[in-house]
Amino acid sequence: MALYQRAYAARRREEDPEGFKARNRQKQRRGHLKRKFGLTLEQYDSLLNAQNNLCAICKSPNQASRDWHVDHCHTTGTVRGVLCHHCNLMLGYAKDQVPTLENAIIYLRKGLS
Repeated sequence: MALYQRAYAARRREEDPEGFKARNRQKQRRGHLKRKFGLTLEQYDSLLNAQNNLCAICKSPNQASRDWHVDHCHTTGTVRGVLCHHCNLMLGYAKDQVPTLENAIIYLRKGLS
């Protein structure tokens, strides 16, 4: 980064520290989505809007935007949807294995009898 760019960034950071942090987070988010999932921020927002801003599995609204996770197939890389933190962990711990999740449902239903 050129010296004048650093000076400009320093001045902006000093004038509006919260705005500077927010813009920096947005820039990092854009880069992360593009690198990891091949998504633009607009595509991510569209995906979340198509889910009515709810988790694709439990349908709960998520209060903190940082708790949303892009769910994807680890084999093909295909994006499936946006999940809350808990649902993302659930799929991760089940290693995306449908039989494991089906067995969990059977187990839960037995406990309700």
